[in-house]
Amino acid sequence: MCSLPISIVFFSSRWSIIDFVFPGRLGTLPAFETEFGVPIKRGGYSNASPLQVQLAYRCALLLKDLINPYLLRRLKKDIKEVQRMPGKKEQVLFCRLSDQQRSVYEAFLRSDYVKKVFSGSAQLLGAITVMRKICNHLDLVSNPEDGSMEPFLQNDLWYSNEVPKRVSDGETDDSGKEDDNDTTEEDRLMVQKSGKLEILAKILPLWKKHGHRVLIFCQWKKMLDIIMRFVVSKGWKFSRLDGNTNVASRQRLVDTFNSDESYFGMLCTTRTGGVGLNLTGADRIILYE
Repeated sequence: MCSLPISIVFFSSRWSIIDFVFPGRLGTLPAFETEFGVPIKRGGYSNASPLQVQLAYRCALLLKDLINPYLLRRLKKDIKEVQRMPGKKEQVLFCRLSDQQRSVYEAFLRSDYVKKVFSGSAQLLGAITVMRKICNHLDLVSNPEDGSMEPFLQNDLWYSNEVPKRVSDGETDDSGKEDDNDTTEEDRLMVQKSGKLEILAKILPLWKKHGHRVLIFCQWKKMLDIIMRFVVSKGWKFSRLDGNTNVASRQRLVDTFNSDESYFGMLCTTRTGGVGLNLTGADRIILYE
């Protein structure tokens, strides 16, 4: 099937933009949908007839001619400032599961829940989510206070989202009841529960030493809690942005991070930090999940 010469799928919002710039250029919205929207959509279907494809192609050509004078498209190669910027480099790190993770992962695969998945009486996506959590950090599926995995493996705790937390949202325990040696040992054990966190614990000190600033994205807020515990234990200054962050204060947090170089990094959930924010203060990004 031939490709259409216009890549924009015009919905009512797109029509509204052109109508705002040049009222009446595309006619009324119902007329636009009848003359352009419907034929172009039908011609894009895999089961469209040759006649529908040809009609869609002609409508797209006509629509392109109508809107071209009012569209400005700039490519990166057209902007000198972009050409002077360093290129984006992506690197995928394959992290091995820790010994504890592998044991729990294999035990879960042998569990009754997974057997129910294969028999069709339990949700497959639920099992996959549990395995993803195990691969991220064991504290996502166990009680971080005692590290015991028996309740998880025997009592179907993967149905529960409530996992106790020691430190969250950058708040530290300043009661003074724990000495430094105990805290250091706790941090070491926390890192050992995740192969990903072990790699992160090696990368971040190097970036800190060379003056880089970092954004760390996670899907689950509980994973942000764990990483926040780690960075706070190292004495690094991090800010945090997730679904619980007040909408009115998000831009202020972003502006503070971009302008204050004392912040080594920012922790974000993928849903909150990945849309509508201009985080220019960092030159390194980690997609933890």
